[in-house]
Amino acid sequence: MKGVVDSSTDVELLWTEIKAARELLGHTEVLRQGRLRDMSVTVVGQQISTELDSFSLSPSLPRPPNHNAPLSIKPPGVQPSSSADWLRNHGLKAKRLGLYQVLSPNAYSLLEGFVPILNKTVSSTVHEKAMVQFAWHDGTVKNVHVDLPLIYHYQKQLMSAVAVLERRVRWLSSGSRQIWGTVCEQRV
Repeated sequence: MKGVVDSSTDVELLWTEIKAARELLGHTEVLRQGRLRDMSVTVVGQQISTELDSFSLSPSLPRPPNHNAPLSIKPPGVQPSSSADWLRNHGLKAKRLGLYQVLSPNAYSLLEGFVPILNKTVSSTVHEKAMVQFAWHDGTVKNVHVDLPLIYHYQKQLMSAVAVLERRVRWLSSGSRQIWGTVCEQRV
């Protein structure tokens, strides 16, 4: 049983049937040549198929589409990436959702200037209802105008970013990634 992968009863029955068919084909070939032992025989009809001679069990098994096509390894649609790469693409900085990035369009530095008519240095004053003084990341204090629709929009964007981060954490803690982490290489 050359080329047999499985030794189940069904496979053995198939091979028995194939052997019987080959034997019958051999007798038919002898008949076609016009002799059966010491008698003369004439065969009238179609050609005898010699397909069974090249028959092996593997072609009878189901094959995937494009089975004979050259092998091509295609990566899955979503490539796993390291957490550092993922954060570089999907993190708060990548989405420009840092607090300073959102507030910077409406942030103004405190101004001090010399007024020649008054003959003294004057600093800008902030109306408490219009702007809020806010300590900036570089240590300076800036006057920030808080625009409520902008803050609500920022809050919605933050909530959706948190949902994406939570999905990533769930994905990282599922299956074998929980033990081994994320394998980022295409071939291991």
